[in-house]
Amino acid sequence: EDLVVLDLDRGQERVLASVSPPVSFDQPAWSPAGKRVAAIEVRGGVALAASVVTYAVADGKREPIGKNGWVDATDLTWLPDGKGLLVSAFDQSRLTPGQLWRLTYPGGQVSSITNDADFYLNMSVSADGGAIAAVRARQEMNLWVVSPTGARGVRQITFGSGGEGS
Repeated sequence: EDLVVLDLDRGQERVLASVSPPVSFDQPAWSPAGKRVAAIEVRGGVALAASVVTYAVADGKREPIGKNGWVDATDLTWLPDGKGLLVSAFDQSRLTPGQLWRLTYPGGQVSSITNDADFYLNMSVSADGGAIAAVRARQEMNLWVVSPTGARGVRQITFGSGGEGS
């Protein structure tokens, strides 16, 4: 799999980085200064499969950012000042996927932004870096009783709303 940069004016593309299975790229994001491209690298078959890396546009040099790995990561964006990134990720210290985290750049210190039962997707940062817009989603799960013999009579026994109390 290739991470490709396409020059829209000239129509020329250049491979910035390449990985081979079981590694893949997800959610590339240009740095505000345009000198680096951040991406989520996912390693199939590994418990802490997702990590955030950047690649220098000039020479393709890879630079890991922050911790070694997340259980999963689904979204990535730079802060407008270029001194950090936001990632929507499932950390092993939490029981819920898709929490928002801030990674400092270049240091990679990790700090939590959200800590709830929801998950967050498709985030965007305001021009001044003071606010985040994101899609917040909730899962609703319930328990049902079904006869192992296949007899009719499926019965729902919990009625959760997807919030903390369900």
